[in-house]
Amino acid sequence: MRRYKPLSRQRFGDLRSLAREVDMKSFEYTFPTDDGSSSVAVYIPRFTIPKGVGWESGDFPGGDLHLGGFWFDKYQCSHKSATDSSRGVAVGATISPGSTTDVAVSQQGKVVWTDIDWNNAKVAIENRYTNGRQWHMVTMREWSTICFLARWLVGDKLRGNNSSGRDYRDPDSAEYYGEFDPVQAGRVLAGTGPDSWFHNGKKNGIWGIVGNVYQWNDFLITDSVWDNNGTPVCVIPTGCVAYLDGAIGTDDPVTITYKNLLNGPGADGFAVGRIIQIDVEIMTISGIGENTITVSRGTSGSSVVAHSDSAAVTMPGTGMVLTSPTSSPYYYAWFKKLRTDYPDLALPSDVSASGEWLDRAYWRLYGTRAALRGGYWSSGSTARSGLILSLNSEPASRNYYIGLRAALADEDLESGS
Repeated sequence: MRRYKPLSRQRFGDLRSLAREVDMKSFEYTFPTDDGSSSVAVYIPRFTIPKGVGWESGDFPGGDLHLGGFWFDKYQCSHKSATDSSRGVAVGATISPGSTTDVAVSQQGKVVWTDIDWNNAKVAIENRYTNGRQWHMVTMREWSTICFLARWLVGDKLRGNNSSGRDYRDPDSAEYYGEFDPVQAGRVLAGTGPDSWFHNGKKNGIWGIVGNVYQWNDFLITDSVWDNNGTPVCVIPTGCVAYLDGAIGTDDPVTITYKNLLNGPGADGFAVGRIIQIDVEIMTISGIGENTITVSRGTSGSSVVAHSDSAAVTMPGTGMVLTSPTSSPYYYAWFKKLRTDYPDLALPSDVSASGEWLDRAYWRLYGTRAALRGGYWSSGSTARSGLILSLNSEPASRNYYIGLRAALADEDLESGS
């Protein structure tokens, strides 16, 4: 295998120069896997985005941002037994740890592996070994790195299957389509389509960051809170989360006592006139006291129900649009700005209007949710840069438009060698 060296810590005057340097030092390699298959990945060398050389008029990333140092699957994953006409595995199959039969691989021209939930996707990926080194589900940091590189290298020219076989921005002619997947209308086979579907605009790049199928990322939230190695982080831009300090019944209006307030970026606690959500009930804040809020119940037709002590109380951010309030409420909004406290995750800090990041984010504020990124064949204008983020789905959810991808860090490959 070709040897690689970390990228020099040279300071670059502009992002395009940095991106070109990274691209020149990137390369693809076909790894034999220990189960007897093979998988193609692209190496992304370590590099640094200097403070002040970035986006949002220089405000992002806010400080030196260190990225790279990993292998990233060139294609959306397929089952090792997939062909150009078969998924190679049953819908919703339970994957056993250590299996040498059910292994996720990155191969061109194959039906991508979908209808697999987050839990089984992790197992299928972790069943892939190279010389005893275990691959892992892509992290938010790894995913965001590829999206940042694509923004520098090709900008708004990045394309993908977000419109039933082509990019909605391209002409409706054969050369702009991928090769259709016979298993599912709208999807295409891995690695097919024009060069603009690769992150660097060339066939040696990473395919399918935009569209075709959403891809699970190794990132979980519970009641809109991410556990950052023991530190709770609210992921609601300009919103917050707290917890009931005592159960409430069905009184309307009712004064709620709360505890353990966590603010998202740009938030300063609850505010009169804003809505909150407890489980699937929506309420409107009419008054604020010390660790209390008074609310009217059943906003937007949601059902008024009792809630137990310590239930999460979430307040969506400015610009987040409420959808399906009477059943399973969720929210959507356009990315305007990214968080500078966790810049390598590409999480939104402001969704009050659309911005240079192009894509949309989706949230369900209650329960445990697993991150999906990239969009799918019907995402259209909501998926243009790869940063589209869905925090809607439970880890046990599966669908025909959800797939997976793997990565391998430098230290994983080098350990014990």
